[in-house]
This record gives sequence, C-alpha cells and structure tokens, in this order.
Amino acid sequence: ETKFESKGLPTMSDMQTPARETCVAALQEKLAALRAEGTFDSFMNPQLADFDYDNQELTLRFEVKPWMLNVLGIVHGGLYASMADCVMGSISCFWTNSPITPSVSLQISFLRPAKEGDVLLFRGKIVSAGRTMIHASMTAWKEGVPEKPLLTGSGVFFNPHSKQ
Repeated sequence: ETKFESKGLPTMSDMQTPARETCVAALQEKLAALRAEGTFDSFMNPQLADFDYDNQELTLRFEVKPWMLNVLGIVHGGLYASMADCVMGSISCFWTNSPITPSVSLQISFLRPAKEGDVLLFRGKIVSAGRTMIHASMTAWKEGVPEKPLLTGSGVFFNPHSKQ
C-alpha cells in the first residue's frame, strides 16, 4: 500500500486515459460540451482537426470570425490565448479522463497576426502528467502554413482527480 492509497488519494493507475479505440468519440463528446450554446467556448467553435494518441497531441481548428478581431483588424490577443487554453486544456482533460482541468498558468508568445477568414490550427501536446499537475505545450499556425507559427505557448493545468 502506497502513502496515497492509505489516505484514499488516487494513484496514477486510478487515472486511466480512454482506450485508443474510443479516443475520437471521447474527444468529439468533449468538444460538443465545449460548444454548448451560450458558453464562451461555443463562440470560438473549436473543431477536431487531428488527434495523435501515441504522441499525446490534439489539433483543434478555429475559423476567424469578425467578432474575434481587435481595432487593428487582427485576432485579439486574448482570443489567441483563449484558443491556446482551449487546446491545452482539452488534451489535459482527455488525458486525465476529467471533465475539466482548471488552468493554473499560461505562457503565450505572440509571433504573427491572423485576420478574418483565416483558418487556424492549434496543436496541444502533453509534456508531462503528474498526480496533481499537467504540463502542456502548444503551437498555432494558419492552415497550410505550419512552418510559420502564429503563436507558441505552454500551460500548467490542475488535475481534479488529485483532490478526491
């Protein structure tokens, strides 16, 4: 018996990721919940673009709409950060089999602008998943131009299973 088991805390073996066979369905369900009508995430309308189980990576697709722009006619930095949070939070939720993994910290580097009509791809990756915190990274680019990143970032997310 480990010190965690003796206190009734979950161990890593208690936090199973969904089986490979059910991954896409589980991700689609998670994204459908994010797009629930009237939520902030629903306005961003994230779409599943790609999922790589073996590399623990998730790519979400966002279409830039007029409401996402700032006074300069480019995507507002806060929206960029929200999209980054969405992809890293989603892969963290999925990998810990949790409905939510609250953001603890985000670090974003803004490299290039995007404008109305652009299609953006945000790839989030699990860097490490511990008992209480999940570390993730992300990169975003315009569809068809992955060699020119728009932004990069990293985040730390709380694993709610650690409080049980």
